[in-house]
Amino acid sequence: MYVHIGGEYSLSEHLIVAILDLDQATADHRDTATLSFLQEAQARNELETVGPGLPRAAVVTVERTYLTPVSAATIRLRLTNDINCKDIKYI
Repeated sequence: MYVHIGGEYSLSEHLIVAILDLDQATADHRDTATLSFLQEAQARNELETVGPGLPRAAVVTVERTYLTPVSAATIRLRLTNDINCKDIKYI
């Protein structure tokens, strides 16, 4: 199954490693791990922005990390509608 993450991007559920809730991460000023992870992904040229708007989630795949204006909760809902996708861990 493919999940739409915003813009013209759809990803295979099998490639998704994690979904980071950037709304929560930015609200918690002590969450430096998420910021560090995103900075490292950008330095490796593995960070891609999906469409316009403020990023609300980061979808981590095997090869890239996508910043998307779609909320982590919405992406999770799209994934959990597929019964074969219960093992993905949401952060």
